[in-house]
Amino acid sequence: GTTTVTWTVTDNNGNVATATQTVTVVDEQDPLVNAPADVTIQIAPDADSATGVALGEAQASDNCGVASVTNNAPTTFPIGTTVVTWTVTDNSGNTATATQ
Repeated sequence: GTTTVTWTVTDNNGNVATATQTVTVVDEQDPLVNAPADVTIQIAPDADSATGVALGEAQASDNCGVASVTNNAPTTFPIGTTVVTWTVTDNSGNTATATQ
């Protein structure tokens, strides 16, 4: 955030002068994120996709706090490899991603 500091000086004769200074604090450090381990599942013999896949939880941290951890996993996973991207957003709006 931004804070305004007012400096006041008084000389030996009682004359007063003031000046202001603006101090701005920013968070430019991206959060850290580690995606869960890769997952391999066996589907039923007559199925062509999987639902209810337990992906695990991404590990996230940040110097100013984590606002959200999301992923783009589909509801239904087709046969083959699906890359899931985990996105972490910190309290300052900085983001980082990791894939599983």
